[in-house]
Amino acid sequence: MMSLHSFLHIAAILSASLSSITADTAICQSHIYHSSPRSIVKSILADVKASESDGASDDRGIIQIDVSSSRLDDAAVSLLLDGLLLRDGDKSDNYGGDRKIKLDLSMNQMTPGGAANLFNGLIQPNHNVTNDLLDTKANESYVESLASNVTLEDSTANATEVLDDDNCEETQEPQQPKQNIELEELDLSFNDIGGHGSHAANLELLTNTRRLFEHHGNTYYNNLVIPRVLSMENCGIGPAFCRSIGRGILNAFESKQTCKHTYRPSILRLGGNEAIKDAGAVSLAAALRLAVSSPENDDKHNENILEELNLSSCNIGDAGAESLALALAYNPNCLSRLDLSNNAITDVGARAIGRALVEAHHQNIMNGCSSRVLDEIVLDNNVKIGDEGAEMLAEAMSCGAVRCISLRSCSVQAGGAAAFGKTIVSLARRKGKGLARYEIDLSGNALGIKPVKKKKGLKDKASSHISSLGKTLQKGWRGGLKGASVSMGLTAESDDDEEGLSVMGGLIDDEDEDIEQTTLTALRCGARSFAAAIIEDAHQESNIEESEKLNAIIAFRRCNLDDGALDALSASLTEFDKKSGAKVAIDVSMNTVEHETILALMRDEKEVALLNSMSRRHMAALSVLNESRERAALAADVAMAKANIKSQFGGMSFEDDDDQYEDDEYDDY
Repeated sequence: MMSLHSFLHIAAILSASLSSITADTAICQSHIYHSSPRSIVKSILADVKASESDGASDDRGIIQIDVSSSRLDDAAVSLLLDGLLLRDGDKSDNYGGDRKIKLDLSMNQMTPGGAANLFNGLIQPNHNVTNDLLDTKANESYVESLASNVTLEDSTANATEVLDDDNCEETQEPQQPKQNIELEELDLSFNDIGGHGSHAANLELLTNTRRLFEHHGNTYYNNLVIPRVLSMENCGIGPAFCRSIGRGILNAFESKQTCKHTYRPSILRLGGNEAIKDAGAVSLAAALRLAVSSPENDDKHNENILEELNLSSCNIGDAGAESLALALAYNPNCLSRLDLSNNAITDVGARAIGRALVEAHHQNIMNGCSSRVLDEIVLDNNVKIGDEGAEMLAEAMSCGAVRCISLRSCSVQAGGAAAFGKTIVSLARRKGKGLARYEIDLSGNALGIKPVKKKKGLKDKASSHISSLGKTLQKGWRGGLKGASVSMGLTAESDDDEEGLSVMGGLIDDEDEDIEQTTLTALRCGARSFAAAIIEDAHQESNIEESEKLNAIIAFRRCNLDDGALDALSASLTEFDKKSGAKVAIDVSMNTVEHETILALMRDEKEVALLNSMSRRHMAALSVLNESRERAALAADVAMAKANIKSQFGGMSFEDDDDQYEDDEYDDY
């Protein structure tokens, strides 16, 4: 058995091998509890300097610094930032560096004051933010102990040397910071800095937050010091913080200053801040709606204010969703990705977003812009989003307004699934769809009819009775509802209908069954409805443009799919391929499904025979069902004709039983 020492030795060799392949450098000081913050900062700065002296860096290298959960306080974070930003670098006056840094400071001991100092250091990278901490004696002794760090000492000397340069003019603009880095990502998640935790709100933090977001127009300092990705998840952030962000975005775009680079931060992740609620979402939406790109920018059609806005788990309801929908409608392309998962949004909010995407799409077409408004919308685990919201979002995707829609673990049923089936057909017919891959994720919705097995436990009489009834229903599904039809109020019109139901594993059509609509909707299979919408179109005579073949994937993970649903999905793929040649795949993993079946629906070339076999089985069963329906319809017509004749002859019976005519006075007639 391998010892721990041997395992670590092998891991080190593999890590070194990977480092030789890629130019990226990983510096990990995460979960360090036995060292002081001083030692951690000193070690990180030494590793950064060593990575550059080794010659491993190039123009595309990334330094990934992970100091998460290492008990760094405000002073240590400020000193780390000083050491990174004040290093001696290239003096060229370009807006870029030759190394990118991803800095993970999550789960430490930062306070609102420390975050304010950190943002101030990013806004003014040639200002040593450590000096802001010298006002207290406790921090003074701590900083002096760290002053012996060679890297910090050298960088401070370099900064002083620039200020004392005899060649400088007496009056001049602020100097560019002497650095050769670009801050790609900054993660401050799980630090109590928002004012809604144990620490009170900090006015200085709100002010510096606004300045951080409006700073992109300042040409004096290096714009790339401001992080492109800013993560502040689970930080106790509330509406006031969102208002500061919104004000900063508006000020940046109202200044109308030309900037050579994309707006920063361009990816904003605020998930898990439950105090944001609708008020915070409205503040951010107002900024996105009113912010206008600089008129000097020649590439306005492809410019986003934010590439991504993550507001998952922020207690946002329909009011917040509707405000963001207005932003999308009035300022198309203000976002590229919007994450509103794990909130309290219902069909009302989902429909508002869908309508806004459609309106923005038409507006873009009229303005000669790209038809796509949003690249991805995530609404996972909003349990009150059902078929109505899904249908409107499907319409938005059908016209090309959005590329990816995720509705995992919502309440989407057969109606919403059928709408997305029609969307696949519409996208295949649509011209100008390009080579983009469309994605629809309906995982975790009740789209199947396969019973879910529960763990056994103590049962009382009532639960035992329910279990017995469930077993009866399960047998009914497998046998065409023969045993369960009476108790559920479902009856087949004829033996032919019963045969069709049995073959299809419980497929029901509301046109032939006389039951309440609500009961029917609950029992219909969403996966079969999705497939039926595609198969129905595939059998029509209209043609599909083949110059741009559709590339799409649909996810039905954890949807309780039975064998009949899997066969239906297989048939939808093969029948649609015959007509359009589309590259459509379906992910059915995390269901009770054989691995070969999963590969077949994902279009694995080795399982083509299995896919075709499943498809033929469904199409044969569908043919039997259609024939049974035709015979049932004919029988219904005959019964109707008999009823009409009976009413015309005053209730005269025309049954074939001779006994009822023995004493009839019309026997001789």
